[in-house]
Parts: sequence; structure tokens; C-alpha cells
Amino acid sequence: KDLDLQIENRIPRRMDVTLLSNSGLLYIESEPAGAAISVNGVSVGVTPMLLDRITAGHKQIDMALKGYNPFTATVTVESGSSNNITARMMALPARLAAISTPPGAKIYLNNQYAGIAPFSATNLAPGAYTIRGELKGHAPATRAVTIGNDEATTVELALTRSSGILELITEPAGVQVFVDGEDSGITQAGASDLVSNPSKVDMLSQGIHRLQLTRKGYYNLEKSFNIEIDKTVTLHEIL
Repeated sequence: KDLDLQIENRIPRRMDVTLLSNSGLLYIESEPAGAAISVNGVSVGVTPMLLDRITAGHKQIDMALKGYNPFTATVTVESGSSNNITARMMALPARLAAISTPPGAKIYLNNQYAGIAPFSATNLAPGAYTIRGELKGHAPATRAVTIGNDEATTVELALTRSSGILELITEPAGVQVFVDGEDSGITQAGASDLVSNPSKVDMLSQGIHRLQLTRKGYYNLEKSFNIEIDKTVTLHEIL
């Protein structure tokens, strides 16, 4: 502020002057805290922070926090004013990949079907997940993981075989095979139509199963058989 002052005869004179502030207060916070703050491109610290002598004018406030989307706001600071900025930082998504041995398992995330292994998801909410893999003829495999913001995690699921195999030879060939009521194919002729080549029905669960054999012109045959884990049961049936 400019003042006109007249001095006479070198006599000291007293003058009281009140200076007006050309700055304001700016309080900056974020959820979560700890975001790096820049004001008009100049780094000033991390949230929460009180800037008590910020010059008046338009200010661009930028905040950055690992694992979260950047935040930008513009504020006009007036002389003697108090301003507050609260940034609710948005978490970047988590990424998950799941592979199974053997491949092809159905993948469930928190008991919700998600896809077939190898499986990947790129837009998950950060947090805890239970990953389960299911494959016919194998015991389910489960893993629990916690994925942070902008993190990528790969889960490997090793499924243990819990099934056995039926090897079937029929006389004659050309017999329709049903296991537990499910169509399992037709036995194929070997050297002649009198005896079939061995036919295999895989991935049968442990325990008792029901076999039904049919061919036009022959009596149906039904019997039970027992499957053990990772073993082959061989049957030679005559219609």
C-alpha cells in the first residue's frame, strides 16, 4: 500500500498503518490419508495438511496415492478466506488369474461361478477372495487370497484325481453303453463283430455304479460295479 507522507523540519512523525492480507487458508485432506499434494504443480506435502499462507487466486490441487486414481480439483482462494478440500480417493481395481492342473477346471470366486481355467479377471474390487476349482473326476481345490489395490495375483490349483476308469468289452460289438443312466457310447467291433475292442469310460467317481447294455435283437444286461480311485475296472460282458 502506498502512502503520502509530508515531513517538516526533520521532525519525526508517527503513522499507524494496517496491512491487509493477500493470502488465505487452505485445508486439504483425503480418504485415505497420505496422498501427495501438489498446488499449481508444486509439491507441498501429504494429506492432511493446512496451508496457512497461500496467496489469493485460482489454485489447481492434485493428489496422488499409490493404488488409487489421481484426484484433481480447482479452488479459488480469496484474501482472508478459509477453504477446505476433501478427496475421496478411488481404489484402482485388482487383477486375478487362476490356472488349474489339469486344465479346464470350473473356477468359482466367493462361491460365484467365474469361468474356466485358465481364467483371468482384471476389474475386481480389492479385498479377500476364496477361489475354488472343480473338475469332473477330481476333488475340488480351494485357495484363499487377499488382493490389494492395483495388485495382480496368480493362483494355481492342483486338483487330485478322485475317480477311476471302466474298461468294457462286449460280445457282440455295437452295444449301447449306459453308466448311471448316462449315454457312454457304443462298443466298436474288433477283428469281427462278435467281440468288441475295449471301450473306456473315464472320470467315474469312487463307489458303486450301474451299468446297462442294450442292442437290438438281444436282451438288455444290467449290473453294478465298484470304482476305486485311480484304478481301472475291466468287464467282459456277453449279451
